[in-house]
Amino acid sequence: MLKLGWILMGATPLFAQTYTIVENNSMFGQPMTMTVYRNGTKAVVENVVGAQHTRSLYDLAAHTQQSWDASAASPLCSNGTFGDWGDPYAMAADLMGEMTKQHGQKSGSDVINNVPVDVYEAAISGGKAKVWFDAKSKLVMRMQMAEAGAPLKTVLEVTKVTMTPPPASLFVVPASCTAAAAAAPPPQKIALDFVKAIMPPAAKGGSCSVIFRVMKGDPADATSLTPVTAGFKMQMGATADAPLQDVSAQVRNGVYRIDNAPEVFNLGVDFNGGGSFGLIYRQCISPQTVLLLIVKNPAKVTDGADWFWVKSDKFKP
Repeated sequence: MLKLGWILMGATPLFAQTYTIVENNSMFGQPMTMTVYRNGTKAVVENVVGAQHTRSLYDLAAHTQQSWDASAASPLCSNGTFGDWGDPYAMAADLMGEMTKQHGQKSGSDVINNVPVDVYEAAISGGKAKVWFDAKSKLVMRMQMAEAGAPLKTVLEVTKVTMTPPPASLFVVPASCTAAAAAAPPPQKIALDFVKAIMPPAAKGGSCSVIFRVMKGDPADATSLTPVTAGFKMQMGATADAPLQDVSAQVRNGVYRIDNAPEVFNLGVDFNGGGSFGLIYRQCISPQTVLLLIVKNPAKVTDGADWFWVKSDKFKP
């Protein structure tokens, strides 16, 4: 998809800075309720998928992120940086840019949750897409997609939009994460060989096996990385909303293999000094693609931990 620069009838969007947007979203697999709160340079994305309830706080100026399990009494926080944090206005611009690129045509008008919208349709990636777009707010209010020969399926629908400032309490990390917030790293530099594994979308179609390893070192310098082969427990959820299951017995010399990896899955790694969990979006770079959790200090995970796909054959055991 195109990124942020879009042209539709000569219009250039101004993204809102203060809002609350609630949407039902199944674009990345399992249906979820996603709520995005933004107030200036701070944003919170809240995802509810079945029994799972996660929350991420983004500092848009510093490009830092903290995520935690919002259903836990004393959750652990994971620290990191980000590129695309999930701004609904940026996503709408992205989608409409793709519709324009694929010669999408306006096919009518409609009303979604009392909002007048224009309806566009286009053939995309061998299938088709239908978008209900609010030209006034620059939001996609509904999106349907289908593979060739299949009926359209709703993958996105905005159910509520509020333009008033969200409560300040939403932008406060839990008390158990305060130390992690104070230790949040500066904007992260990563080696050219790495791709963020927690950034959607997942690669569609095809299949691959995932070779997962834990490495200690600095993600900006691939030569600094050394394998961590012991001292941690491994958990996996085979879908976005599946409970994490202990798979430590399947780890061999620090390597955990996932054959025919799902498009989206959960991984968790627990060390003595804390843990890191991630919703992983599959990228089949090769038939056996390497996934790394790079930890600066396994004894103190709050110093920094992040998930990366490896674009080359490096780090294969």
